[in-house]
Amino acid sequence: MYTNVWYVAARSEELKDQPLYVQMLGADFVLFRDDKGNPACLSNACPHRGDSLSNGSISDNGEIISPFSWLAI
Repeated sequence: MYTNVWYVAARSEELKDQPLYVQMLGADFVLFRDDKGNPACLSNACPHRGDSLSNGSISDNGEIISPFSWLAI
């Protein structure tokens, strides 16, 4: 793997209104669009609970919501 190089993770039309799980380069990622429609890519592991962020959702302001977000209520 080369660092500081762009890799194709998904086609633009695959990024819809739900997080998209992608496994590539030996790692798990979650892809989504922010509130401005820009594509974004994060590690798929939730930093709080370790769950898969791709099982979560996207907020109205374009942020990824953990599937365990109901625990904060």
